[in-house]
Amino acid sequence: MKIKSSIFILLALIASSIFATDYSEKINKTLPQIQVLEKETFTVNGQDIDDETLAFISADDKNIYYTGRVDFKNPSEPILIWEGTQIQFNFSGTRLGLRFKNSNSQTSYYNVIVDGKIYLLHMETGGEYDYFLDKKLDSGDHTCTVFKRNEAGMLDTFVGIDVDSKGYKKATGVITMPELLPIKIEFYGDSITAGVCDETVGDDSYEQDKMVTHNCYTSYPAIACRMLNAELADYAVGGTGVCYSWNPFIITDSWKKTYSGNLSRDFDFTTARTPDIVVINLGQNDFGLQDQKGGFPKNFQQKYTAFLKEIRAQYPDAWIICATGGMSAIKSSRELASGILNSVKELSATDTKILQFTYRAFTYSHPRVDTHLLMAQQLVKFIQANVLTEDSTTIR
Repeated sequence: MKIKSSIFILLALIASSIFATDYSEKINKTLPQIQVLEKETFTVNGQDIDDETLAFISADDKNIYYTGRVDFKNPSEPILIWEGTQIQFNFSGTRLGLRFKNSNSQTSYYNVIVDGKIYLLHMETGGEYDYFLDKKLDSGDHTCTVFKRNEAGMLDTFVGIDVDSKGYKKATGVITMPELLPIKIEFYGDSITAGVCDETVGDDSYEQDKMVTHNCYTSYPAIACRMLNAELADYAVGGTGVCYSWNPFIITDSWKKTYSGNLSRDFDFTTARTPDIVVINLGQNDFGLQDQKGGFPKNFQQKYTAFLKEIRAQYPDAWIICATGGMSAIKSSRELASGILNSVKELSATDTKILQFTYRAFTYSHPRVDTHLLMAQQLVKFIQANVLTEDSTTIR
């Protein structure tokens, strides 16, 4: 029996290696259109932070602009929570450092975009660290965006910025506020909208060494916002849905929270810019969990409608786009499609700013960057046709 069992295991391993999915060709072909990482990175490299030629700018400086849902309970040490959260500022000089502390995850990654070039920052856990770019910049003025790649369970506390002090290499020793983008788009969804596994070359994986391939920057919400020159807010949680969730919370119950669970305190909406457009893409997990739950949720339409009403109450002037797709549910579940369509029909009878949209692009596993790019293009085309004015810079 042991011999037979061993043979069976061996055959299973061989089969899994033969039939394992390989997305490398599609990813390698598409990724350079979306994200090119520089060889230099931000690292804890032993820079002397007490050097008098360096100036430290606290995280509560009025010229630092934060996007997304940030915990400002301690303004000088804001906690970055959600994927797609950004820290934006302009500075002058030849060096740039970013001070973080209390990271709770070994798999927290950031894209730091300096003058349009993207450098990777991999967070250290535990204590307080200064991460410096491993190269000197040209003297003069620079732009910087610090972009959180990973999901909301990975928390990092931002402390401040290290730059050249006044007079050193003609630096000013200060930072300035960037110009705000003309519109803001807010997303609610599951792992599709968070960008889970979007750069994973093999089968879907949540192993520690694969988490760098879960990247919101290359997901359809972020791509679409860059195409539209719009500010991004991404509040997607992998595994969650309208009625069913793989997590102990459901996003339609917890969407107003600061963090991604029901036990968190309510978010102070006055601390964030109000969105012009809200995009919702939910239902994949309601479909995916139906076998374990005894069928597709009978109250899906009722709960989805209630969620839309809550969104409308919070954002009375925003356009709300009820999108579906990206994975198999919308192709396989008549109940999901009809539930969303009926909800939109019911509310749009008196609310002309609620729209329904279906992505044509989809995959049966988590979509990779090639599918995300197609989804972004389809969403942008829909928004331009139905929401924006002809110049694509203002809302109708």
